[in-house]
Amino acid sequence: MKKQIICILLAAVLLLSLCPAAFAAYGEMSFSDNLVAYIKQGEGFVSQPINDGTGWYIGYGCLINPSDYPNGITEPAAEALLRERMQSFADYVNNFCKKYSVAGTQGQFDAMCGMSYALGPAWLQKGNRLPNYLIDGIDKYSDQQIASAFAAWCHVGGSVNTVALSRRIMEAKMFLDNDYSYSIVVGRSRNPEGPYLTRDGKDMA
Repeated sequence: MKKQIICILLAAVLLLSLCPAAFAAYGEMSFSDNLVAYIKQGEGFVSQPINDGTGWYIGYGCLINPSDYPNGITEPAAEALLRERMQSFADYVNNFCKKYSVAGTQGQFDAMCGMSYALGPAWLQKGNRLPNYLIDGIDKYSDQQIASAFAAWCHVGGSVNTVALSRRIMEAKMFLDNDYSYSIVVGRSRNPEGPYLTRDGKDMA
């Protein structure tokens, strides 16, 4: 009996070692403090409700009803609100990953959460380029293809928005390199057809 149990346990261990990705795909992930710091730096803090033409925002870019904040918001309360909102987007990303058996790194998960915070979760719909890459297997695609898939979500009213493009480039770096730095300056430095992003000497986006 003991030998039979030992054999079953060894078989289970072998199965886990042969297909770790399949088991890892179903484990929920949480967004990191690094992502929160990235969002805070990118959005900046505003203590009173402001309207940018698309809606009312407060704190670190949180969409709100201005009547809920007659006295504004403090920085600690704004971070708490940011984390609360980010959790809802993390739930969307986790649901997507579970549905399609997608397993990734912390940087990849954070990049998807950060992009969802900026754009909403609609970009995660199957049929869009980046979700298709994730569903098909992200390792099948080059870093350039992945960076370009991020950069595609940079249009406002049909035109390229440099702020949005800068954010997508930084999220691509987060996804590819686990790099949370907020240091990208968008622009074409070499020629009108040149890249927005280079990595290891190669044009990326």
